[in-house]
Amino acid sequence: MMKKLQKYAFIPLIVGLVAAVVALILRITSGQFTIAVRISIILAVIGLVLSIVFDPGSILQFFQGRQAKHGGNALVLTLAVIGILVIVNLFIYNNNVSWDLTEDKENSLAEETLDILDNLSITVEAKAFYTSDTSTAAAETLFENFRRNSGGKFEYEFINPYDDPVAANLAEITRNATTVLSAEGQTQMITTLSEENLINAIVKLQNPEQSAVYVLTGHGEEDFFTSGDYSLVELESLMESKNYQIATLNLVSSPSIPEDAKAIFLAAPQIPLSQDEVDLLADFLANGGSLILLSEPDFLTEGAGEDNPLDTYLQDEWGLTMGDNMIIDPTINPMNYAIAGQYGDHPITDAVNNYTTFFPTAHSLAMEAVSDVTYDELVLTTSDSWAETNIEGLFNNEADYDDADIAGPVTIAVALENASTGTRVVVIGDSDFATDNFITAYGNMDFAIAMVDWVTENENLINLSVAETTSRVLVPPTNATKLGIILVGLVGIPLIIIAVGIVVAIQRKRTG
Repeated sequence: MMKKLQKYAFIPLIVGLVAAVVALILRITSGQFTIAVRISIILAVIGLVLSIVFDPGSILQFFQGRQAKHGGNALVLTLAVIGILVIVNLFIYNNNVSWDLTEDKENSLAEETLDILDNLSITVEAKAFYTSDTSTAAAETLFENFRRNSGGKFEYEFINPYDDPVAANLAEITRNATTVLSAEGQTQMITTLSEENLINAIVKLQNPEQSAVYVLTGHGEEDFFTSGDYSLVELESLMESKNYQIATLNLVSSPSIPEDAKAIFLAAPQIPLSQDEVDLLADFLANGGSLILLSEPDFLTEGAGEDNPLDTYLQDEWGLTMGDNMIIDPTINPMNYAIAGQYGDHPITDAVNNYTTFFPTAHSLAMEAVSDVTYDELVLTTSDSWAETNIEGLFNNEADYDDADIAGPVTIAVALENASTGTRVVVIGDSDFATDNFITAYGNMDFAIAMVDWVTENENLINLSVAETTSRVLVPPTNATKLGIILVGLVGIPLIIIAVGIVVAIQRKRTG
């Protein structure tokens, strides 16, 4: 019986060796000791054992012959090399040191970041929500740099929101590639990951001072707390995740602005504010407070055509004029959606430079120079658009460009700052972009939260120094250089080999 099995001993041996190779490949590629790896190892062991059982004589003969002697020496050397590799890898694993060999230190953290991580007093946990079709390579490199330099105070994990929807819902994730940092009961959300955004979020967690933002009510404003297509619940939730304290304020019933107010948020009032309310706002701004105003075209509001004391104040004190028009872009469907054609250079727009933003039913904004006031145009429409001034034509779907209209690009968002008081004001000629119906589209959410951060002076607690980059220009080889390369490869190297062969042959002939 055993003799019959001897001729089949090579079969389990081959199966065992193949299974061992498969186990090694799976372990290296997956990086984990998966079930497939375990099964492959079991098959490898079973195959080798069956091979020995089927033909034990060959095994004994092997160990008693010359092959065993030389094979034993080879085995000892192999085991020694493997042992050295294991020791080296263990040493590297336990002493995690890396070197950035790029000329511009592209993979190194800024000195400011390293200093903050070195003095981190809290343990920060980062949960990065990335779908399987989104690369995590850049994010993992950044996270690993932070972890390695934090002295054990920074940990991270990647979560696929489709595989773990409960975690995504608990973290209120509405956008792919969002990172949520948490520490000591506080959270910070990052939708655009960078070293600067990450270290600023950590600084805010380490210094969890809340910024109070009061939402003005009493004029038909869009609702921050009741869900609906044109509510601002998503924005309110995002603001809370970034440690903003949000409360409503009615200046008619409570004619004073709380002392802790950092900013007032006015979202699409349907009727004008009274002169008394505007006076309270003006006094608040004169003393360093800030304002966010999301404005709709006047003819779309309930108070269309009425005197607007707030518009008058903004024009007189800040040089800002609200356009009585609506942006039309015939290349877009629907054509009353204003698409950002270009962004100004400003901290608010830094977050959306690589994204599109759009603003349904927007109107134009115009600026004039005013003493102590600096302004930046944040968003301009495309060159194909215009600000339509024929209101009746808009209602009758007869919008055509004429000399009375404002040709694109048209300014629809501005940021203003008073150098004397430090007051910051952001005015957007649209409110729909920040509502629940549109905020999660494209870069609208990033733009909305960036304007809140800037107004409350939370945009950049840490400004990282920018490393100088070396310009590299690829100079293509000349035709002569190309010919030289070809000749060396096709002629030179073969000639060298032939010459060496001739020399060796001559020396052997001489030595007999």
